Amino acid sequence: MCFAEELTFDFQQVNLTDAIRIIAKANHMNVMLAPEIKGVTTLHLQHVSASSAFDAILTANGLLKTKIHDVWWVGPQDKIIKESQEQVKWIEANEALQPLQDQALVIRYARAEDVATVLQGKDAEFISKRGSLRIDARTNTVFIRDTKKYLQAVKTIVKSLDVPVKQILIEARLASVDHDSERDLGITFGTIG
Repeated sequence: MCFAEELTFDFQQVNLTDAIRIIAKANHMNVMLAPEIKGVTTLHLQHVSASSAFDAILTANGLLKTKIHDVWWVGPQDKIIKESQEQVKWIEANEALQPLQDQALVIRYARAEDVATVLQGKDAEFISKRGSLRIDARTNTVFIRDTKKYLQAVKTIVKSLDVPVKQILIEARLASVDHDSERDLGITFGTIG
């Protein structure tokens, strides 16, 4: 088992951006700091992990971090929250522009109703808000109308669900012995008495 290395940080009236960079370096993190980060900080931390120290200095100074690929972007809480909300809006707007496509998936081993139940489950996110799903029980087919991204995900899910059920083969052999065979073997079954 590997434990995080415990470090000690003792900064007195140090430039905040320098303190963040030092702790990030001890934590082997790539960071970009928003230009709005200014001021000085004082902290005394003993026997803490670099990640705990990093989170502590951000929280104490009203900062948040968000990961963009392999880089942590650090900025004021309100700015990071606003950028995150704008990114969600942009993703939703971009998805609303994607064309809808139709796909028919013939289910071979499972029941189309069961597959549809999984795809449309209460917490399932396999179908977009604009997407729709229908089934044809007669042909055991699921019809999906959605964006290309969601259709690819649905195909993967259906492929993992539509598998033959494993069966067990039980084989029995019965042997019949009659009285003549018993006599030939020299066995006499009878009652004691």
